[in-house]
Amino acid sequence: MAGARDSALERTTAALRASEARLRTVVAGAPIVLWAVDRAGVFTLSDGAGLRSLGLEPGQMVGRSAFEVYADVPEMVEHIRRALRGEEFAATVEVADAIFESHFAPLRDDGGRVVGVIGVSTDVTERVSAERALRRAREETIQRLARAVEVRSAETGGHIERMGRFCELIARRLGLDAEQVELIRVAAPMHDVGKIAVPDSVLLKPGPLNSAERAVMETHAQIGHELLAGSGEELPELAATITWTHHERFDGTGYPRGLEGQGIPLEGRIAAVGDVFDALTHDRVYRPAMAVEEAVDLMRRASGAHFDPEVLDCFLEAMDQVIQISAEHAPAPA
Repeated sequence: MAGARDSALERTTAALRASEARLRTVVAGAPIVLWAVDRAGVFTLSDGAGLRSLGLEPGQMVGRSAFEVYADVPEMVEHIRRALRGEEFAATVEVADAIFESHFAPLRDDGGRVVGVIGVSTDVTERVSAERALRRAREETIQRLARAVEVRSAETGGHIERMGRFCELIARRLGLDAEQVELIRVAAPMHDVGKIAVPDSVLLKPGPLNSAERAVMETHAQIGHELLAGSGEELPELAATITWTHHERFDGTGYPRGLEGQGIPLEGRIAAVGDVFDALTHDRVYRPAMAVEEAVDLMRRASGAHFDPEVLDCFLEAMDQVIQISAEHAPAPA
């Protein structure tokens, strides 16, 4: 019996050693970093091929304070402190020229007290850089298409830039997260892309449209949606939503679908405010610009009818910033 137990123990020990050897092989070759700090934030473990992205060798960080090493990366310091408070979470961190997806987990003693932090960080620099390059290319495509529509429709110069900035301002003041705010900023300039299909006789008419012409003009919201929707990609899908819904009215009298209140996507309610203000305060082929004060008064009286009151208030309460944006993207002198 003793011999059998000894043999089983030897086999288990050998299996554990083999597993440890395989793990070390993975750590040595994969773009990851295994690290740990004690309660004071001093590194007790620093291993993995991912260290090379930082110009470091395995073990080189051991004995150094993470708070000193990452003094110029405040988000990393805060993540470590957060884990030392007992939280387990994942986060993406940029250190030097490298980008890591990291998992932070508190280390606890037998009494459950936090005595340190252990982490696994994966170098995702190449992947994230490629994603950012693709995003920039998409943004550039969207901006160029929006500018083409702006030029064709004889919109006042800078309209798409102002729309993006106005919508960004509103979204931020509404408390949306930074990623959503940025998406809205980039997507909003596409709101009138459907006008590319509207005949010049309607689009450039220097006076009021009759009912038939108005019906043709209103097709641009549906056409824009059809042009942009269906890719499954977040940015063009959001642009499609904005295009489709920025002419809806809060009281349900807008177009193309007569949506009402919260049934109108928030992004469409945001774009409605920015678009109307910009249209009122800049020259159009069918009328000259209004003074800012007159436009604000007109829009305030349409709160709850044309506009979502909360969205409108966020915009009007930031009028100093609105005017600054208008000045920064003013039309070029004729």
